[in-house]
Amino acid sequence: MPTPNFRLSDSQVADLAVACEIGGSRLEEIAVNIARQKPTIRRSKIEAILQENLGPEKGVTMARLLFGIAGTFRRASLSAKEVLDAITPAVKAREHQDERLRAWGGCRAGLERLLITQSISLAAKAIDISYDFERVYITGRLLTSVRPVFDEPREEIVGSTIVQTLRLEFVSSDGDQSSISIALDADDIRQLRKECERAINKAEKARDEMEAKFRFEAIITGEE
Repeated sequence: MPTPNFRLSDSQVADLAVACEIGGSRLEEIAVNIARQKPTIRRSKIEAILQENLGPEKGVTMARLLFGIAGTFRRASLSAKEVLDAITPAVKAREHQDERLRAWGGCRAGLERLLITQSISLAAKAIDISYDFERVYITGRLLTSVRPVFDEPREEIVGSTIVQTLRLEFVSSDGDQSSISIALDADDIRQLRKECERAINKAEKARDEMEAKFRFEAIITGEE
């Protein structure tokens, strides 16, 4: 399969510039530090190590960059090296925007070393399969509207009905965003509230049981 060409957003360029500023040797040291820890599927644990070594701001930036790249090469069935190879021309084309990017050649080995650590690979996989569905929820709102009721000649308002609409926004597997609106009555909303509470309770109990009985990490989608 041919290696895709990547276009970098301004925010991605800024994150890569931070990695170049940190430098390849420092990134490799952190990779060794992560590799020495017990393997984890929790992004939060890896981000904590990055913040401990780089400070809060750069640690968060590096976590965002690493998991963004890791998710890309997982979905494209590429190796870390292949993705970094594909990113390189785009980085070179942006050097005029940020002088720190001129150090890309020296820092990419450190990035690759981080990306292939077992914990980052496992955490990226855990996040990726959490959202591996045809559609993924983005946000939802309950909209309340008042609709007038007219008399038969339709000359006077004689009453009104209160209408509740659940509007769901989601993204499909091809990246397109869409929405759907669903009319609800009062009982529907009460039942939906109960189901949401039950879902949270079941997820927490399942996580706790898995960790207690089987002695391995379990995450709830969205927590990491």
